[in-house]
Amino acid sequence: MRLRVVSLVLAALLAPATASAQVTDEPAYVRTMAMGGAQRAVGNNNETLNWNPAGIAMRKRYEFDAQYLYAARDAANAFNVSIVDSTTGPVAGGVSYTYLRSGPRDAGIHRLQMAFGVQLSESLAVGISGRHVFGGYTLSGAAETDPKLWAGDVGVLARISDHLQIGVSARNLIRDERSELTRRDIGAGIAYVDEAVIVTAEADWDLEDKKRATAFRGGAEYVAGGSFPLRLGYARQAYIGNDGQDGDESLIGGGIGILIATGSVNAGYQQSLTRDGIWKMSFGLSLAF
Repeated sequence: MRLRVVSLVLAALLAPATASAQVTDEPAYVRTMAMGGAQRAVGNNNETLNWNPAGIAMRKRYEFDAQYLYAARDAANAFNVSIVDSTTGPVAGGVSYTYLRSGPRDAGIHRLQMAFGVQLSESLAVGISGRHVFGGYTLSGAAETDPKLWAGDVGVLARISDHLQIGVSARNLIRDERSELTRRDIGAGIAYVDEAVIVTAEADWDLEDKKRATAFRGGAEYVAGGSFPLRLGYARQAYIGNDGQDGDESLIGGGIGILIATGSVNAGYQQSLTRDGIWKMSFGLSLAF
């Protein structure tokens, strides 16, 4: 009998360094990280919760994910669990919880997220999500920050052929106050998706900071031998360092997984080609029921 879980949970592992501190970065997941951060048009796993909530409704599934991430910048450790259920009723639902801890930043940040999606037709889905971010952290040369924030996303995912999909989403479009923890952006992507191959590319635009204006991401996944997902990714984006200096950087990523009877085990890695010491790794377990 299928396990039914009712719990608060939410979104993600904090992603590549782009802001003044790793602890303020938006969430990322093991597969997304390995594929350059491109996820808006894919929507076939729980990682869509943070990037495009419409993705939870496009494919029928009941999936549980647990993930761990270590980011070298700020020595950040993050733990995430998430659940997506699009089989029980006409409205798909997903919940996720992330806790990030960084000793050097005296940070303990919690992210709770809940998402809902509806498949309007065989080729079109829409979704919304809400998140609550709270905890505390300290930035260099600043007093301790104690955020208690609310924000929401919207997204659309459309299948334009048997294997081709496009996705558009706006993150933190609705929020109670401006914060580095809830930066607004909008992004659009395209993906080729079938059982053995995924190829995707996207662009996103920061709506608040001209120094981080536009990012380009691309990635691919190939399931070798029907059992071993292999992933590669590339991203070109702006950054603002802890010293206040800014510029553009290139990031490369990669990952591997193994499909098991009820899900998969995955590992991913991402590193900056521009700055020394900017890398992260992640491990995850997915179970489908």
